[in-house]
Amino acid sequence: DETDHSTGVTLWQAAPRLADYLQEHSVMCEGKSVLELGAGLGLCGITAYYLGAKIIITDGDTHVLQKLRENVRQNCGSGDNDAMTADNNAIECRQLLWGSPHMEKFSELEKFDTILGADVIYT
Repeated sequence: DETDHSTGVTLWQAAPRLADYLQEHSVMCEGKSVLELGAGLGLCGITAYYLGAKIIITDGDTHVLQKLRENVRQNCGSGDNDAMTADNNAIECRQLLWGSPHMEKFSELEKFDTILGADVIYT
């Protein structure tokens, strides 16, 4: 089971640091199209949303994606949709499995100004 080995349901050290960095450099998000890879619990993506981004938050783990969507609903709006909007910003959660054939289709459909990743590489 993928959840048994998932690291995405833990808030690791880099996420709060990246969220702080985004707040200090909000120009990276304001009115920008942003992609977050391996979002886990979604702290950085939610931060980018509040800083004015149109953001797609991704994770590959199905269980993590479920928790991510719950966090987005609780922190960014209500409803059952994966996508939520407010003024010029928007937030959407999607599953993205690294190395899957769907990655190519994903990158062909969207162009991003900023790409975020916190604690996406580990040994």
